[in-house]
Amino acid sequence: MPTLVRIQLPPPSYLHVSLCTLFRIHPLVNEHMTSSENHKTLQSYEDHIQEFIAKTYPQVTGGVKNWIDTVLDGLPLGAKIVELGSASGRDAAYMTSKGYTVECTDAAQSFVTHLQSQGLNARVHNAITDIFSQSYDLIFANAVLVHFTREDTASVIQKLLLVLNDGGRFAFSLKRGEGEFWTDAKLNAPRFFCFWQRPDIETLLTTSGFARWTVSEDGSGHSSGEWLHIIAHKA
Repeated sequence: MPTLVRIQLPPPSYLHVSLCTLFRIHPLVNEHMTSSENHKTLQSYEDHIQEFIAKTYPQVTGGVKNWIDTVLDGLPLGAKIVELGSASGRDAAYMTSKGYTVECTDAAQSFVTHLQSQGLNARVHNAITDIFSQSYDLIFANAVLVHFTREDTASVIQKLLLVLNDGGRFAFSLKRGEGEFWTDAKLNAPRFFCFWQRPDIETLLTTSGFARWTVSEDGSGHSSGEWLHIIAHKA
């Protein structure tokens, strides 16, 4: 194991040397750069929003519903909540039905336009390149980080920890498996996917500085495949 050495960079880019080494992040990467994988995937969503909406479960069901219910358990109705990658707005609408106010964001303008047409509070925000100007009690990201490289995932998780309030929660999902690949499935346009195993994401959460977390494995409530549902808590 490498010796843990802390380095201080301009906020909010506080990265442990061990995190950079483990996930092969170059500490001098420009925060306003995005990976080519993410750029191409975003363009596919921009161009195929109707196909995505038509082929996505319209209701929150199964394991996803159970996970979101657990995420919200004990969270006061006045909690500040932001969602990354709100897409069709399905999950935000479900949380809103429970009495919560959700700030929707998406990196694809086409989704933001759709969300606004549904009466949801939405704006463009790219989790890789953009920085939140306020703090939150819950950051929610369902099927978003699955499109990030391992380097981008590590960087984003570290960055989001900084804008969580004390005791705040970061809930996100990842595909369970090995490796990375491109696929034209569902949209007939290329999308990048990165797979994770539970020990790998737990190592990343530990190194990033989260106090505790739960990881559940489930294949229901999603259109395909096995998923990891994570709820990470800040101290």
